[in-house]
Amino acid sequence: MTIQESRNKMKTRTQEEIQRQVDGLKKEKERLPEYSMFGDNNHAAIDAAIEVLEERRFASDYEEYDESLHNFPEDDIEHVHQMALQAENWLDGYTNDDLFD
Repeated sequence: MTIQESRNKMKTRTQEEIQRQVDGLKKEKERLPEYSMFGDNNHAAIDAAIEVLEERRFASDYEEYDESLHNFPEDDIEHVHQMALQAENWLDGYTNDDLFD
C-alpha cells in the first residue's frame, strides 16, 4: 500500500487546509533559529512535518535514525519524530491545532 492509499482511508483535510499548515510551517522555519535553546533542531523537525503533510513520508520514518534517509544529527531524531507525529495526527484528523505558532 502506498502512502497516498493509506492516507486516503483516513484523510479529513482539504488541500487548502494542508497548504495553510505547510505555509505556516515554512514561515515559522524562517523565524526560528535552527536550534532551540534546549538544543532541539527546529529546522529538521519542521522539514519532517512538511514531508508528512505533503505525503512524502510517515511519522514512522522518523522513529529510528537512518543515515541514508536523514540529513540531520542522530541526536535530533526524537524531537524530529515528535513533530512528524504531530503533523500526521493533524493530517489524520486527531487534532485541529495548528502546527505552527
